[in-house]
Order: sequence, then structure tokens, then C-alpha cells
Amino acid sequence: MIKEIKTTLHCSWCLSEAPTLITYIGDSIVKMECQSCGHIYRISKASLYSSILSQWERRTLTKPLRLAKEIKNHPSRFVLSFPFRVLTKPLRVTKELAQTYIKS
Repeated sequence: MIKEIKTTLHCSWCLSEAPTLITYIGDSIVKMECQSCGHIYRISKASLYSSILSQWERRTLTKPLRLAKEIKNHPSRFVLSFPFRVLTKPLRVTKELAQTYIKS
């Protein structure tokens, strides 16, 4: 869920086009760091948490549809994998939440 991408952007701090490291959590940008001058632009925690909650809400609401599609397209794979997924889902959610709060 955490992704870092290197790109080139215009830095408003050093006023030059410089390599920039952009850090995402889910679909949200958490910070952008100019690799030339080292200036870090951080997104406010309130905005970040609001975005993360809306992503979780969307994922939660679409889960039944995604499961129904999986059952329809791959019933045997679903039946075999479902018990394991039920057991490991709490661990995966905990890990994702921990990464989100540690990185932000």
C-alpha cells in the first residue's frame, strides 16, 4: 500500500527542476521530497487520514461485489482460498494500518 516514485518536478523551494521522491499511501500523496535541495512537502495528517478513511470505506462497500465476481469467475479457487483468507485478513489489515500510521 506504500509506494515511492521518483520523478522530476519543479521545486518551489530551490526554484529549479529537480528529481523528486513522491511517497504514496494508497492513492494519497503523503510527502514530496526534492532530491536537489532536500525540502520536504508533507500533506497534513487530517487530510491524509480523511483520504485513507474514504479509501477504506470504498473498499469495504465494494467487497461483497468483488467476492461475488470472484465466486462467479473462479468458484473452485474461491472455495479453496477463502478459509485461509478469513484467517489471515485481520493480520493483513493490522499490517496495513501499522504501515499507514508509521509512515505518516
